[in-house]
Amino acid sequence: MKIGEDFNPVEFNLFGYDLIEPNALIGDTFIALVSLFFGYKVYKMSQKSAFFKNWNIFFIVFGISFIGGGLGHSFFNQWGVEGKYFGWVTSIIAVYFIEQAMISIYPNKQKQSTFKKLSLYKFVLAEISLISIFIFADLDANPQKGLLVPSLSTAIGFITCLLILGLKYQKSITPSFKWLWISVLTMIPSAVFQGMKISIHPLFDRNDMSHILLVLSLVFYFMGVKGYYRHSK
Repeated sequence: MKIGEDFNPVEFNLFGYDLIEPNALIGDTFIALVSLFFGYKVYKMSQKSAFFKNWNIFFIVFGISFIGGGLGHSFFNQWGVEGKYFGWVTSIIAVYFIEQAMISIYPNKQKQSTFKKLSLYKFVLAEISLISIFIFADLDANPQKGLLVPSLSTAIGFITCLLILGLKYQKSITPSFKWLWISVLTMIPSAVFQGMKISIHPLFDRNDMSHILLVLSLVFYFMGVKGYYRHSK
């Protein structure tokens, strides 16, 4: 176990390519498959409702984002930090659709319209800020700078739309929305592992622990969405 520093990346060879972090590739691919599966399940619920349509798009974009993320990790020797750009850009897109989904059932139509616009402005600002970092920051020297905007966008979106609205909707719409604010709580141990750089083994580092908690969050998202579907039938 290491605390405060990372293990050296595990190297492996596949199809003649010198790759790294097989655990990241496996973990990200598994997350992608789970997310795409839930996207398929939500698609079968309804495409007439903006709530279900946006959740469906979220699961699909999120899954695609993690496919790109896994490849970006493992092909780092070939692609460099630029290989991570796709995952960072699409993660902001995914959060936007969660926000739009949760806002779409806000009872006050005037406030709903305002919140949708604020979500859109936040999305545009986040993408512009991230692209600016790509252009002006030295990400080769410090790739972690590229995570700043996606992490901030995710934190704001999840706290406002999953935690706060989840609590509100649990009381006013259906108890199943509790799974959405509970999902936000799973970010706390993930933040601890990431912030303190706690890694158990080279093949199970802090990112792998976050992946486990992320899969749990995806399950909670789906449980919340499915509960609302049953309530609305």
